[in-house]
Amino acid sequence: MDTKLPVKYAPYGIQMGESIGDIYCKLGVVAENEELSKKGLQILASEIIRYSKTYKYLTVLQRNPWQLATISRLDRYAPTYVVSLLGTYTDNGGDVEELLNALVEQGIDLTHLLEMQASAN
Repeated sequence: MDTKLPVKYAPYGIQMGESIGDIYCKLGVVAENEELSKKGLQILASEIIRYSKTYKYLTVLQRNPWQLATISRLDRYAPTYVVSLLGTYTDNGGDVEELLNALVEQGIDLTHLLEMQASAN
């Protein structure tokens, strides 16, 4: 997959990155290959970073509801997808706290999103 269709030429569509990252992590456990697990976590972290930026953008647009109305349904799914990604990342042994701190350094704070998700459960 990396040779024939590298991510830099064909970025993962929404939910594909989570599935592929999760598969790499599970293969790493079954094959007792830490490199596969690390690759899976890297894919998941990359997806979290990518879609967290969309979440940040959406929060800015909420100040102007008329602009928010121009966003596609797929982009509106980004916050839900980020929460799902964080769960998968955690389930596979990723350090969520470290990742969230790295996002904060980029100006992306997911605290409100995670609090909303926790209160919904």
